[in-house]
Amino acid sequence: MLLPAQLQGEVVQLDSVGDALVKFDGLQSRQWVRRSNFAKLRDVAVAAKTATKLQARLAGTLTLAHRWQVCGLVEVLEERLERGITVESFPASLEAAALQVAGRLWKACKAFATNSPQVLAAFAAGSYSKPIMELLQQLLNVEQGSETKKRPREAL
Repeated sequence: MLLPAQLQGEVVQLDSVGDALVKFDGLQSRQWVRRSNFAKLRDVAVAAKTATKLQARLAGTLTLAHRWQVCGLVEVLEERLERGITVESFPASLEAAALQVAGRLWKACKAFATNSPQVLAAFAAGSYSKPIMELLQQLLNVEQGSETKKRPREAL
């Protein structure tokens, strides 16, 4: 049976030959995977590291595209970075978004940061580097050591 890409699952049993009985998410029946086909399966941790490295490389490429004013490429890279934002790749994406604060990548980073408990917790703990913390302060409109910045009331 040909399985769709990006399925995740867990190994339920190994037989004496080394084949694995796998329960894939989204499929009711368990599937036997031959040992010779193990190379076709991807480890989730390895896939996440690869995706994070790709996001960092795309962010660097976006920086160069901005510098060299390759407009068509900038839009394509921003869109690709926007679709791939994860907790691990967030710092690289945010640094790239800082080039164009009004751009769609900046807005995507802002939406991701405000809706991600992991990013907010890391920000509160101060676990990001100093430049990322400064960008997050700007992104979330937070002053150093206080809550959301409020505009003073105006007397009418």
